[in-house]
Amino acid sequence: MIVVDNRGNEFLDFIPVDETNAEGQYEPITHCLAVVKIEDEYLMGWNKWRQEWEIFGGCREDNETLKECIICECHEEIGLSDVEY
Repeated sequence: MIVVDNRGNEFLDFIPVDETNAEGQYEPITHCLAVVKIEDEYLMGWNKWRQEWEIFGGCREDNETLKECIICECHEEIGLSDVEY
């Protein structure tokens, strides 16, 4: 297990999937979420309305690739411009 939130939801593991394969395997993909790892630690954001920690992400725009979506969300939510995908 990587992390557990206040509600008991567990983030268990990463499952690497190539972006081109993900589109066909898991359609429709309407949202993208980013797990930000810095060395051996994970960055999470505090949601002031829910009063809990969460990972970053958001909805995909029309014709937006998964990569474009996650880059945009990381920039919008946490100001990251150098995103490794």
